[in-house]
Amino acid sequence: MISARKFLVQVETIAAEEPAYRSGGSGNDGTCDCIGLIIGAIRRAGGKWTGLHGSNYAARNEVEHLAPMTGTADLTVGEAVFKARSPGEAGYDAATINGRYASSPDRNDYYHIGVVVSVHPLRIRHMTTPKPKMDTSIGKWKYHGWLKRIEKELPVSQPEPARKEEKTMIEKAIALGGNPLRGLNLRASASRKAAIIAEIPQNSELTLLEWGPDWCRVQYPPHTGYMMTRYVHREGDVYS
Repeated sequence: MISARKFLVQVETIAAEEPAYRSGGSGNDGTCDCIGLIIGAIRRAGGKWTGLHGSNYAARNEVEHLAPMTGTADLTVGEAVFKARSPGEAGYDAATINGRYASSPDRNDYYHIGVVVSVHPLRIRHMTTPKPKMDTSIGKWKYHGWLKRIEKELPVSQPEPARKEEKTMIEKAIALGGNPLRGLNLRASASRKAAIIAEIPQNSELTLLEWGPDWCRVQYPPHTGYMMTRYVHREGDVYS
């Protein structure tokens, strides 16, 4: 099993490389497709993918408790989401569903897959032509579920241990900086390529847990994650 955090870091790492869209690609040669983004991230995180290279295969064989999606309240960071067509809809791949998946009672055509990297605000990372994209609305995403190879815990539930240069503390701080009209990104790990788990409004109060020269680990209920140090303004030096 792979932690959701490691998986999301690799999803965003592949996306940051901006691979070109190619059916069958998985991010290892500068090309990728939608399921390739998931397969490539799993492999880079130390896992294996031994099944077919396809979103229909993933929906039927690699996801636990695949369920219809009614809104963002259904979603969790780290989940897979799918676009799907029902029999009779335009674009429905009848040849594949009635051929390769003829024995499956599920007659949907799961033609596209993505990953939830943030719920508030909503961000769904996916690979499509011509390069990786980030959706900020539900749109045509219809189904969601956990990949069997990914641990179900939230990627922020087990923060990374403090680095040697960091100081462990419990202290109040204020989120402030950058564009004053925009919120500040709270990430799953100390990297600009890490998944965004929340967008914190300017002047919000934080609980500072770890401080480092480049990144701080902070708590902004109910989230715990990492923010660039230059955006964290401390109110005092209270160490534990």
